[in-house]
Amino acid sequence: MDKILYKDKELFSPKYDIVFKELFGKEDSKEILRYLLNDMLDLNIKSANDITLLNTEIVPETPEEKLSRLDICAIITNDRNEHINIEIQVEKDDDMMRRTVYYVAKLFSNQLAKSDKYKDLPPQLA
Repeated sequence: MDKILYKDKELFSPKYDIVFKELFGKEDSKEILRYLLNDMLDLNIKSANDITLLNTEIVPETPEEKLSRLDICAIITNDRNEHINIEIQVEKDDDMMRRTVYYVAKLFSNQLAKSDKYKDLPPQLA
């Protein structure tokens, strides 16, 4: 496993899911996540309090459906309440596009209440 050196200490690389999730996907690391999202997606998130971390498991409705685990899932509280799925992928994955579309579809489908209109769906970033 790749390791990096920081202040004379050997650390695991943030390219690995478990390290990435610890660095960016915890309540006490939302400030670091804010910087990452602002720098990479130009979102202009003003405060870590504007980030709500969500459950990363997309639980199937029936036992026959696939359980999906996202790396980080969040809502950015701004004028549009953007839902964001953040994935880190180091290895080549020929199915990444299909997996991303599947994740976004699942996340999108859980955002409307019975009386909501389709136009009420917030933007989705994947």
